[in-house]
Amino acid sequence: MKHLWILLLSASLMVVAGCGGGSSTNGALAGNWQFTMANPADNSFTGGLQGGFLQQSQGSVTGGVGYWVAVPTASNPTPSAATPCNSGSAPITGTISGQNVTLTATAGGAGGQTFTLTGTLTGDGTTMMGTYTSTAGTAADGSACGTAQSGLQLSAMLVPALSGNVQGNFHSIFSNQNHPVTGTLQQAQNTGTSSATITGTLAFQGYSCLGGASAQTVNVNGTISGDSVVLQIFSNAGVVIGQIGQPSPLSTQTAPVAFLSALEGYVVRDSPSANPNVGGYSISTKACSEEGGHVCLDLGNGTNCTQPIQ
Repeated sequence: MKHLWILLLSASLMVVAGCGGGSSTNGALAGNWQFTMANPADNSFTGGLQGGFLQQSQGSVTGGVGYWVAVPTASNPTPSAATPCNSGSAPITGTISGQNVTLTATAGGAGGQTFTLTGTLTGDGTTMMGTYTSTAGTAADGSACGTAQSGLQLSAMLVPALSGNVQGNFHSIFSNQNHPVTGTLQQAQNTGTSSATITGTLAFQGYSCLGGASAQTVNVNGTISGDSVVLQIFSNAGVVIGQIGQPSPLSTQTAPVAFLSALEGYVVRDSPSANPNVGGYSISTKACSEEGGHVCLDLGNGTNCTQPIQ
């Protein structure tokens, strides 16, 4: 009986572990997913569902997903996340039968644009390919925001948990200096909402903006949704002194930062921005009233970030 109890306890722990931040077990949908939705050919809107966390109970799927929808105007014929008519998070529901998946979410609540996704999981459960349909939608002010479409392409990728040791650099746009950094990040469990909490510490050596020539450690706290990462940077006194990533589609202070597959594992990094003076991190302290640049952090022992992003 003692041996049987140990086996049952081990099995229970394995089930709980399978519902964590970014893993998918035996084709299950539980985890953090990044969606890519093709724009309609008539360019009547861009965007759609972005990323979020799914949970599965037998054939039923629930969760939360972030979204943004933008429509063209005379002054802005190619809208983007910087000019959404709807953005936020929404519940998502669906079903899974074998490898076949159907998901539905409404961007903007009642009157918003409803997206229905029909896809097929790959054998390893890490990728979904398929199509989506959408209804016409309205913004909060009653204006049109999204159009009815069908048969548009979609894909989705399972994003692994952002947990473990990190190493890399912050590269200052203003001083053109590289600041090596090490640390740890920890992703909270999947609760079926559009994002999960990320906490951790980052340690710098001789970064003058943080106070001098000795080692400095800062705390970080933020979220991951799909592959999008946003972290606030705190001093030892608990004061916010900066951020990593873009806190909302309307921000112009930092560029988006993503958790992406690389040649060696995964990296947290920003991509080149249309504005050369905007990077993936910003810091404001007594020593540096304006400091920012590019960020690149390897998860684990990868060497993708040994060279600064410029």
